[in-house]
Amino acid sequence: MSEVDKICEAVTAAADNWPFFGDGDSNLVDIYWLAEKLRETLGAALPTDLPPKDCGVQAFETVETILLRDPQDRVLRVIPVDEIVQRLVNLMGALKKELPFSGEDNLLVSLYLWHGCIRMAKLLRCAYNIRGGQALYTPQMRSDEYALILNEWTQDEAQGNSWVRYGVSLARRMEQARKKQDFDFEVHENWIPKDSPYWEP
Repeated sequence: MSEVDKICEAVTAAADNWPFFGDGDSNLVDIYWLAEKLRETLGAALPTDLPPKDCGVQAFETVETILLRDPQDRVLRVIPVDEIVQRLVNLMGALKKELPFSGEDNLLVSLYLWHGCIRMAKLLRCAYNIRGGQALYTPQMRSDEYALILNEWTQDEAQGNSWVRYGVSLARRMEQARKKQDFDFEVHENWIPKDSPYWEP
């Protein structure tokens, strides 16, 4: 089976049973779900050497640009399977500039790091999306959601996957690059535990 055929098989398996998701951005669960299906199909053992943070942020932005940025088709679960496959193939090619692993490994780790980074980054914002508008984050919501992320990366690390945690460690650098001089005004980070990977240089 060719690499593209394996990717197609994994995307089909993911799309046949997207996880339940309520309000907000379904990509927060779907990208991780897709990465898990790809990992199963490809039979890949994830790399353990983490690249420099700047490379990780570039990989994150490449996922955004190639897989998710189309304003008409950003929600993964509504995109046709063949289109997702093509975007993943394009993503794998583009990641050669940012990550040092094989094409398959680059693809997998980019999806996991995207997941960790965006989940953390969304908790830094004032509001989150709901049907028909937005709602403000409360301190309790931030704390509860952070606990879920921590539990997720802890379980993943126990199974040899350090890439979600690595993604969390990219969130501050990513937001600084995007927000620039507005970072201190738009990013809410004083609630984050001091031992969080978010603060790692």
